[in-house]
Amino acid sequence: MLAISLKELKHITRDIRTILLVIISPPFLLVIMSSIFGLEVKSINYGVMDLDRTELSRRFVQKISAVRGYQYRGEVGSYQEAYELLRKGSLDLVLVIGPGFSSRIERGEEATIQALVDGMDPIEAIGTFYDLQGIVKAYEEGLSSESASAFKPLQLLYRARYNPGLDSTTSLIPGLMAIVLTLPAMALALSLSKEWETGTFEVLAASPLKGLEYLFGKLSAYLAVGLVSAFITLGVAVVWFKVPFKGSLADFLLFCLDFFLASMGVGLFIGQSVKSQQSTMFLTLLYFIVPSFFIAGLVLPLSIKEGAQLELLASYALCTTHFIKACRGIMLKGLGITQMADSALALAAIGLISIGIGFASFRKRIG
Repeated sequence: MLAISLKELKHITRDIRTILLVIISPPFLLVIMSSIFGLEVKSINYGVMDLDRTELSRRFVQKISAVRGYQYRGEVGSYQEAYELLRKGSLDLVLVIGPGFSSRIERGEEATIQALVDGMDPIEAIGTFYDLQGIVKAYEEGLSSESASAFKPLQLLYRARYNPGLDSTTSLIPGLMAIVLTLPAMALALSLSKEWETGTFEVLAASPLKGLEYLFGKLSAYLAVGLVSAFITLGVAVVWFKVPFKGSLADFLLFCLDFFLASMGVGLFIGQSVKSQQSTMFLTLLYFIVPSFFIAGLVLPLSIKEGAQLELLASYALCTTHFIKACRGIMLKGLGITQMADSALALAAIGLISIGIGFASFRKRIG
């Protein structure tokens, strides 16, 4: 029995596929899958347009500031400024307290509070609405305990920008585009590992073709096919799923190019490092597909809660995190590449690092 155990331990330590399966995968998947059940309130950046500027309106703002996860980012001067801040993603919520707010409450008339939210993420927008309902209820209870006279309940007017109906399809399809467009990168990785595994690379190694020429040829072919795929995928999203496209086609294609360089850089590194189709498929799924559904902002917003630094770091290391943001920003908000420069630079950095490592580590020889 001891001999069998020692033999299996040697097999496990020598086989990269087994190491990935039994040692690396469990803790990685634990971090990923914990996000499925982490439905607590994320950080909400909000601003206030207080047109009343009275003690009662300030108390309402203070009530919101006391709620865990809500971060006050300052006053908003106008509706135009509010819409622009929501469009850029600087704010998730703008509260508008109209003139005469306190006088209406004191006279027993109905007072209103308007909430403008970014509807690009329906789950977050709906969660914010329920939070605000609870905050308004608590505020009303505080007022009733201080005043003997009756007053009408406050009216909360809710308006979602960029996805007025909070339609999940409108938000989900641009995000899913980022995931399905990782398939060209996965195909590149599998193509590289297949040539190593089937022996085709032996012929290439004996040819006068240089290593960099080989990698550039592979990369450029899949890059061209990927851009064609991106154009067709965009057409399906707009024509079949009726997702609005408010941005520039040129900006979209530039972002696609940036994304493909990043994702294919990772695919190139995996494919020429592992040299096994089975392991390559496992690793590409583990990087491109599995985490993208849970920590890349597809369904749930990126977690920036206290103690989630590891999860946030893992999120930003994914190509899909930045491309999901780009697809939604271009299609639903009409943002340009300059307005999402952080995502463009992040993809460029991932691409330069992964391609650089892949090229530097490649050797055109067997063994």
